[in-house]
Amino acid sequence: MNPEPDNDYNDNTSIHDEDSVHSLESDDNMSQVSIIYDRLMETSPVIPDDIIHLFTTSLGQSKDFDKISKPEICDELISTENYRNQWFSEDTAEKREQREIREKMEIQLKNKRIRQMHIDDVKHFKEAFRGLNSRDPLREEIIDNLKDKIEITVLENIIDELQLISDRLNVDASDNI
Repeated sequence: MNPEPDNDYNDNTSIHDEDSVHSLESDDNMSQVSIIYDRLMETSPVIPDDIIHLFTTSLGQSKDFDKISKPEICDELISTENYRNQWFSEDTAEKREQREIREKMEIQLKNKRIRQMHIDDVKHFKEAFRGLNSRDPLREEIIDNLKDKIEITVLENIIDELQLISDRLNVDASDNI
C-alpha cells in the first residue's frame, strides 16, 4: 500500500508555495522592495530623456498615475527621510544617552534601597535576638536566620560592615573615658 497520494500533486509543496506568495505580498516586504528600489535608483545609470517621456506619456493617462511612486529622474522628488534610520540622528543619540544615564541612576538608587533594607533587616534581627537572649547573636546565627531572605555574600558583607561600625564606636567611646 502506497502512503503517497495517487496524483502528482504534493500538498506540502503547494502549501509552502502559497505561504511564500503571501509572505512576498506582505507590507513589510513591499516597503523593503521600495527601499531597495530607491537605493538602486540612486546608483543607477542615467535614463535617456526619450525613455522618461515614454514612461510619463504611457502611464500619465492612468487614473492611478499619482499613486505610482516615480523615481526622481521622472521629475518627482520623493523624500527618503521616512526611510532614514533614526537611531543615529543627533537627537536620538542624545535621548538614548540621557535614557541610559537615567536608567543607571535608577538601578543604583534601587540597589541602595535594597541594601539599606537588608541592613535594616540585620539590625532588627540583632535587636530582637538581644531582646530574647540577652546577648548579641553570633555571626553564624545571623546567617542561619537571614540566609533565606538575603543572599549569603551580601549578608556577610553587611555583618562585616556593621561590625566595623560597632568597633569604631567602641574605640571612640573608650578614648573618651
